[in-house]
Amino acid sequence: MTANFTDSAGLRHSATSPVSTSTVENQNDPAVGLSLAYTGSPAGPPIGTLLRATPISDADGVEDVVFTYTWTRSTDPAVPAGSTVLGSTSNAYTTTAADAGSYIRVTVTYTDNLGTAETATAVLEAPVVGATP
Repeated sequence: MTANFTDSAGLRHSATSPVSTSTVENQNDPAVGLSLAYTGSPAGPPIGTLLRATPISDADGVEDVVFTYTWTRSTDPAVPAGSTVLGSTSNAYTTTAADAGSYIRVTVTYTDNLGTAETATAVLEAPVVGATP
């Protein structure tokens, strides 16, 4: 590339950059913005509350992307191992009596518009409130 310019003293200059044959590799941009939203008490959603996974954004693009949702519950918000898989595969889940005392987690998987397989997870900040069955 060559740039021609005139400096503040009125002198003309030309600068040429060397030709590069290097391949530019995509640097993956991770998913951002996933959280669990519901209306009601911040102390934890009561039984029967509709939880929604908020939309994900990804600088690599998510137009026409198919998202897969997996909802689980666990008594420890930091430990997904041993979690019970819940029935919903959409971006919404309604808590049930079996969820009382548990943290609900949603994991979203998709392939972004640049072809990178992505996974994002969000966990409730407080457990579901209600009588344990």
